[in-house]
This record gives sequence, structure tokens and C-alpha cells, in this order.
Amino acid sequence: MLIVIITTLASLLFVTKTYAETISPFSTEQTLVQAESSNHTITFSNENDYNIYVTPRLYKYYPQSEYILDLKPFEEFVKIDNDYITVPASSSKDIRFQIVAPNALEVGTYYNLIVFEHIGQTKKEEGKIGASAALSHIVQLNIINDYNANAVTEDYNIELSVVDRGIPFIRPAQLKLLFFNNSKYTLVPQGEIQITKSNADKEPEYIKVNLDRTRVYPEDSLEKTYEVKNWYIEDILYGKKAYLKIENGLDKNMTTKEIDIPGFKNEFLYIIVSVTVIILLVTSLKGNTKPKPKRVE
Repeated sequence: MLIVIITTLASLLFVTKTYAETISPFSTEQTLVQAESSNHTITFSNENDYNIYVTPRLYKYYPQSEYILDLKPFEEFVKIDNDYITVPASSSKDIRFQIVAPNALEVGTYYNLIVFEHIGQTKKEEGKIGASAALSHIVQLNIINDYNANAVTEDYNIELSVVDRGIPFIRPAQLKLLFFNNSKYTLVPQGEIQITKSNADKEPEYIKVNLDRTRVYPEDSLEKTYEVKNWYIEDILYGKKAYLKIENGLDKNMTTKEIDIPGFKNEFLYIIVSVTVIILLVTSLKGNTKPKPKRVE
């Protein structure tokens, strides 16, 4: 059955401090080959002055659209004890779980969501009864073929282009990075753009790529614009070069790109020629307007 996370359910799953209860860390990411497993721990903290009683439930999770489905047996890769868990008042409890990469799943990135649902009733002081919002933990599994492979995936395209040359010493130039993910993995591009002068007598300008670690899901793209702020006199005539070095965030395979940031040589020559012509015209006009000397008879 499809369970869509509407506003009410979303608030139940992702509001973590309303009732002084937290899960740490927020998510777990693991890379495994098929049939391998790994052990993990999350901490459930209860800052209330009463005990909390929860039980974990597993769902299939879609991070792009933020909805969940009931898991089919072969999609479940998180193994966790679903018995009742008691978290005493003003304390924390470590909850252990295991990630197992199923043979039934192909290589790619998959998500399970652990939702800690409250059970029964939670007694508060003065005989009051209440229950707090459910907490959740996202588990991301990357299934790969081989740990020793140079690249887990090369199914992505990268473009680097100049969208604005800027104005020397007035407005920075702008570069656009486009990263399209056509793999089955969730990728997090990381790297830098190095801007160099034509004669390389100055320290290059470095621009870090995707500092906010935006995730690029399958069939999705990342588009970022970066400013090139440093200007030098020779940039006007010779321009600069931009070198991109970027990884996909899943393996150490480096992709490189190189483009030219054009200078303003033609514009500069046009200005010189125009000024020269204007000077010659003005000089010529001044010569023509000089009074002719009177002839003495």
C-alpha cells in the first residue's frame, strides 16, 4: 500500500525537537557489495522527565519526493530488532542495526527509513497522558560490484561554460557547471575550478565546487554558477583558462575539463582604432578651420 507523506505525516517523521527527543545521527550511508553486511548504531535521546516507549518500523523511502512505501521483502536491507524499546527519562539509548546488501537488488543506491513509532501511552507528571512525534532515521545503501574498481560509475555528464565574461575590474566573470546524473546511484559532486592567468606569474584563483554537498539523484542534474573575481591587466588582451577537477562523491575517479575565458582583445583594438580615427578627424578639422593668411599687395 502506498503511504504518501502529507503535511501531517511529514511533521511526525521529521520534527525532532518538539518533544525533547532526538535521533543521532540523522542518517547513515554505507557502500557494500552484494551479500555483504555492516553493523551500525544510532542514539535515541530522551530529555523528558518520563520514559519513552517506541518500536522501529521500516519503509522504502524516496528522498526526492519525500514519500514512503511499504517494503517488499527483497527491498528490505536494514535488520533491526522491532521489539519494544524503552528509553528512560533524561537519558539516551544506543540502538543497534545491521545493513545487508541483498542479492536481489542490482547495483545502485537504495533507501530504507527507520521510523520509531510510539506504542501504548506515555505517562507524564501529574497523571497526564500523552504521546510525542515519531522520529526517523534515513539509511542509504550504495551497492557496488567491486571495491577495487577504479570507478564505481562513469554514467554522468559534466559541462563547464562561460555565461558572462564580466567587465574588467567592474564585474566578475561567471562560469556555469552542469552535472547530469544518468547512473543508478545518488551522487554528490565534489571538486574545484582553478583559474589561471596566461603567463602564470600569479597564484591561481580556486573555486570550490558544490560546498553545500547537494545530492544529485538518478536522472537529475545539478546546475551551479560561480564567479571569477580576480582581474589583471593582461586579462583584457589574453583572457584566462579555467580547469575543472571533479569527483562524483562515490569513488575517487577524477574528471577534468578545460575552457578558455575570452579576453577583450578585439574590443580593445576597436577602441584604439576608434580613438585614433577620432583624433585624426579632429586634427584634420582643426586644420581646415584655421584662417587663411592675408595676401599682402
